[in-house]
Amino acid sequence: MGLNLNILLGNYPAYGYKTKDLQNLKQEDFVKIFGEVKTNIGNNEREHKNVRILSSQLLKAKEQVRSQDKDKKSILGQINSFRAEDKLKSYKKDHSKGAER
Repeated sequence: MGLNLNILLGNYPAYGYKTKDLQNLKQEDFVKIFGEVKTNIGNNEREHKNVRILSSQLLKAKEQVRSQDKDKKSILGQINSFRAEDKLKSYKKDHSKGAER
């Protein structure tokens, strides 16, 4: 049971009342668009795809993505911080055992 995802990347125009939802979008926003794809073959045997937009939904705005990127630490940075904490904990354990004897 596999997923069949047909993803078409490109510019898709929207007309009429469908543009109300899309007016406030900016470049680099993540948008989910649901629609019908019509494929036509032209005289020069090129395949042209037209998408009729039925609905759209804003998934993530550009500002949300940038704020998440600032909050994220790099994986290598996290590994190094965990290693430093482990060394500090083991150092404290060794010195506390030596003081008891």
